[in-house]
Amino acid sequence: MKYKLSKYRLTIPQEIREHTNITRDGYIDISFDDTTGNIIISSIKNIEIKEEQKIKQENKQKETKVNQVKSKKPRKIEANYMDADKLYKAYYSPCGLLVRTKNSYVKSACERCQGKLVKEYEDRIDVQCGYVDKKAIRDEIVYEITKRVHPEIENVKKQRKEEMETVTNNIKEAVKVIDKKVKKLNKKDKPKRRTADNTTIKPIRAGNDMLLKCKECGQLVKSGFYVDKDILCKECTVDDFKKYMKKRGK
Repeated sequence: MKYKLSKYRLTIPQEIREHTNITRDGYIDISFDDTTGNIIISSIKNIEIKEEQKIKQENKQKETKVNQVKSKKPRKIEANYMDADKLYKAYYSPCGLLVRTKNSYVKSACERCQGKLVKEYEDRIDVQCGYVDKKAIRDEIVYEITKRVHPEIENVKKQRKEEMETVTNNIKEAVKVIDKKVKKLNKKDKPKRRTADNTTIKPIRAGNDMLLKCKECGQLVKSGFYVDKDILCKECTVDDFKKYMKKRGK
């Protein structure tokens, strides 16, 4: 459609206005296409709508990326050694706090943990981990406690810990001494009976609501034998008599 200009002024024909969103009053966007040599007239309203849609789309994409990053956040590593009996196979980490069904899973969990569990369990059990220095962990824990707790309270806690360690060590030493004495007592032979040719054997029976205690084996029985002045059960009496006969045969 050819259209005559009047002093560079242009009136948009009715036929074109009906197919556009250009309003009677307002602004339009005029641009020149260097490639085609054409003048392009666009509605500002359309441009604003497209720009707004573009911004919304960009914001939506950013929100989607943020949600994806959040969803990929690694799950917190927690000790599960207490659940080992529930697994069909159990492979432990060097610290003993993690258990998985495969060694590769253990390795992966250790790489994610990087010694964090060692710090959590430092004051409860002695654990080992190749990712951390135990001395550095202790120093860090002491430093954190010192920052949070009043120095006097910290000194009291330290003193109690030392006292508990002393008591624990004393108990260990006492147990060692008691075990040695028990072993010595167990090694000592029981006094042997001296059965002779003039030994008397007499059957006896306990009264109502009474029991006899065998001197040799300590068993409580209703009936047994007087062997000289000792009370023996039937089995020990027979055994004693056999020893006597064997000794006599020599």
